[in-house]
Amino acid sequence: MRRSLLPAVFGSFVVLAGLAAAGRLVQQGGATVKDGVEAIGSKALAFRYAQRLDGRNGVRADAMMRAVAQRKALIEAQGGQIAGGPVWTYLGPDNVGGRVRSVVPHPTVAGTLWIASVGGGIWKTTNSGSSWFPLNENLPSLCIGSLIIDKSNPSVLYAGSGESYFDSEFAENNKAAVQGAGIYKTTDGGTSWNQLASTVNPDFNCVSRLAMSPTDPLTILASTDTGLFRTTDGGQTWVKVYNGKVFDVDFHPTDPNRAVAGLPAAPGVVRSADGGQTWSASTGIASTIRCETAWSKSAPNNVYAAVCTGSSFKVWKSTDSGQTWVVKTTSSFGNYEAYNCMIWVDPTNDNNLIVGGVNAYRSTNQGVSGSQAFTNVHLDFHWLAEEPGFDGTTKRRVWFGTDGGVATAANVYANTTTDLNNSLGITQFYGGAMNDSTGRIVAGAQDNYTQVGSGSLNWVAEIGGDGVHCANDPSFPNTFYAGYYYMNMFRSTDGGNNFGTDVTAGISDRGNEVNCNFIPYLTLDPNQSNTMLACCRRLWRSTNIRTGNPPTWTAIKPPIAAGPGGGGGEGGPPPDHFASEMPYNLSFCAIAKGDSNVIWAGHNNGQLYKTTNGTAGSPSWTRVDLNGPLPARWISSIVIDPGDKDHVYVAFMGWTDDNLWETNDGGATFHQVTGIGQRHIPEAPVSAFALDPLRPGHLFAGTDIGIFVSWDNGQSWSVETQGPGTVPIDFFQWRNNSTLVTYTYGRGAWSGAVGPADTSVGPTGFQTVRGRTVAGGLSSLQASDDADLTVAMGPIVPGQDEAPVTVDMTTVAPGSVANGITVTLESSGSAVGLTQELYAYDFDAQAWVLLDARTATLADQVVSVPVGASASRFIAPTTREMKVRYRLKAAGPAPTGKWHAALDRVRWTVSQ
Repeated sequence: MRRSLLPAVFGSFVVLAGLAAAGRLVQQGGATVKDGVEAIGSKALAFRYAQRLDGRNGVRADAMMRAVAQRKALIEAQGGQIAGGPVWTYLGPDNVGGRVRSVVPHPTVAGTLWIASVGGGIWKTTNSGSSWFPLNENLPSLCIGSLIIDKSNPSVLYAGSGESYFDSEFAENNKAAVQGAGIYKTTDGGTSWNQLASTVNPDFNCVSRLAMSPTDPLTILASTDTGLFRTTDGGQTWVKVYNGKVFDVDFHPTDPNRAVAGLPAAPGVVRSADGGQTWSASTGIASTIRCETAWSKSAPNNVYAAVCTGSSFKVWKSTDSGQTWVVKTTSSFGNYEAYNCMIWVDPTNDNNLIVGGVNAYRSTNQGVSGSQAFTNVHLDFHWLAEEPGFDGTTKRRVWFGTDGGVATAANVYANTTTDLNNSLGITQFYGGAMNDSTGRIVAGAQDNYTQVGSGSLNWVAEIGGDGVHCANDPSFPNTFYAGYYYMNMFRSTDGGNNFGTDVTAGISDRGNEVNCNFIPYLTLDPNQSNTMLACCRRLWRSTNIRTGNPPTWTAIKPPIAAGPGGGGGEGGPPPDHFASEMPYNLSFCAIAKGDSNVIWAGHNNGQLYKTTNGTAGSPSWTRVDLNGPLPARWISSIVIDPGDKDHVYVAFMGWTDDNLWETNDGGATFHQVTGIGQRHIPEAPVSAFALDPLRPGHLFAGTDIGIFVSWDNGQSWSVETQGPGTVPIDFFQWRNNSTLVTYTYGRGAWSGAVGPADTSVGPTGFQTVRGRTVAGGLSSLQASDDADLTVAMGPIVPGQDEAPVTVDMTTVAPGSVANGITVTLESSGSAVGLTQELYAYDFDAQAWVLLDARTATLADQVVSVPVGASASRFIAPTTREMKVRYRLKAAGPAPTGKWHAALDRVRWTVSQ
């Protein structure tokens, strides 16, 4: 991740504001780029870590796996069916890519490759990268950090989830890393994957590397955040063979007894001489924060290591299988701490190395020195894979995995490369904005600039570096606002082709990592689009954001007080906000539709404020989070009901069970809307939230494990299994009242067509529980035609409330999730003084629920009644069965003589 802006890409506009004057020059696509001295890669991931802290400044070791298990249980509760949410369409981009940490070519079939992306899961190509397709976008975690193949049986692959290559400052215990969910295995080339049960535990939260024995494919080593693990049965069982965080592990290419592993601290490398069963420390490497190792295939005793010590690394060499090491590099190569580091040894000549950090370098003298290579490949190198049978002459192709996806060089000894991001939809977006009338979309991506889409799946890069939240003026469709971290924002008036005006220069907080979140939030006033609010240490307002050249800004909300441990307040919070003190900047704000005076503002630490005179020069603010009390965690979203400004939803981050809250009285009181019982939303950070503007109670929650939908205002939640999958959802935007756009952190942007579909279904069966059928049958219940199902009364049992006539009717719902269910029944009784009752079966509670009770009539009467809230509970999860029960009994003393019931028609109307 770079602090870079690409002059060659931006047309007439070059942005250098806010970048360190001391930055160094790097090459990107042939253009000279100003690059800051700090590691923006680590800043971005530290930001995501801080968002997800719980109230104790920590993250549970089993957080991801707990949430994944809860998601699975929720899918079971809905019978594995689609949640009745939007119909999702992928918007792109197809040509941008995202962070890739592993590339695996098929050992015998040319053109077939698999890649591991850290946001979008596992993808495969069978045509050399001309196109790609995802392999199971609903894996427990789509953060895949490592991938290996069984070369003797290429249908078998293993994928390690999680990502852990971050600074010790905030990731010594891996808290900054994206948690995974163990190791996955496929035996059919990736069509289906199974999570290895033996890895469903915190030891396998982040699997940084997998290595397979060269002679026994069932013997595998896994480096994880807690140690080295070894299996000899293909992953059914594992034994911990080394304790402590390990970044890398490699078997010798031919000798199954020899292996090396790279560490985040001294001694740098440990080695094994017994196939990974025991390990001993090497000598020579004095200090490191990451060691990446590679064996020489042409000189079997030689091992090389890229040893990172900060913002640079050097090449070290061992000639005794990793026992002792000497430094080779005379200067150093640039990288971002543990984040980006790779080393490749030419299989035919171990004088030739390719090393990569921010840039890639070619060395012909074992790493003593190197020259920059492959300058057209996206920066931040993580992986290099050679083609099977590499011989240095006729076979010399390699593939790169970088922050920008996948690229290839047909000749590793030359610099010509080809980008392979063709339909590889793994872009990590923070947020975006789409104009409804034009369909044009501008979105900020992690390390892949601000991207502009205009209908094609291939988008165009604009402002460089890490993009951020964006905005579009609905009254002026071609006016967009976009930028880069720390509130450096720019205006475009031509649909995003050029961003020619710096619009946030008047914000004194901007460009400052103390006074701005890394990815700050901003929004336009829905009532006056020339007004923008910007969240920094203070809340800022511009009333001429579209017309000002440049716009003017005023702080309308002061900073909040200091946090525990000092700092904060007027003295400023601690640098980067990622020390022990709580982060206290503004994280989100919202303006009520129809009343610009009503503004809500939330902070990183959970403090929540509102004002009712927001257009004043100095609005008055009232703190309302103590009225819940609400969680003391990062506020990710505030949604004000467009029809009721006192009705507000607040969403929180954190791996906890209380991330969604609602107030109906303007913040005087709050209550949770996280669901009840088995239909509770999983304990995962809610990073995006949306309220259907046309259908009250229809809610959408975007989490770190995908999208969840509620039709009953948060009483019950369902998993949205169609669409982006289990990817983190970073932002929702309503394009219009029936189209929801979602920006994902790993699978690009999607558009969802929202709208309930009513389906009417008739009975598929019936059973006379009490009484006897004397006329008609199932067909009698299908239509209102007076061809009745007639059921005569059964014996009356004194002291029992059992109705003499009881009939159960069943059908199959169109899906296992419903917004609402209405039961319609046409029926009559043959005598005066009878009462009829209608019940529906609650499959969650396993009990009948009374829907309606009334006097039976001699002529047919039509009863149409909804089942009530949480309609999905009246649908069987696996079979989608729905059941209703009709009872006819005496209202008082039993009428004289025999009597019967006549049922003419029953229907279920299901809204999805």
